[in-house]
Amino acid sequence: MAVVNRVSAWLVDQPGANAQPHVVVDQAARMVLELRKEGRGVLLHCAAGQSRTPAVAARYTTLATGIPARSALAELRGLLGVHGWTLNPELRQAVEQL
Repeated sequence: MAVVNRVSAWLVDQPGANAQPHVVVDQAARMVLELRKEGRGVLLHCAAGQSRTPAVAARYTTLATGIPARSALAELRGLLGVHGWTLNPELRQAVEQL
């Protein structure tokens, strides 16, 4: 299947490497929310799917459902399992503070 539309967000998976992690996580999650409201399918991914993807997914979950960020993060951790979870502390903090 050909990629019809693509949206990219630049989020580095190393503490201290993002000038404004709160802004990028929030904007990426809001884009996912908007696309889903339009009825579009969304493939959210990063290189390993262990940090940037769950950070944006947790923020999206909070925006879409209203559940607290820590609950969204805990649900994602349960889905990914211990070996699939290496969330950058800076990104976790950004999600929790948003």
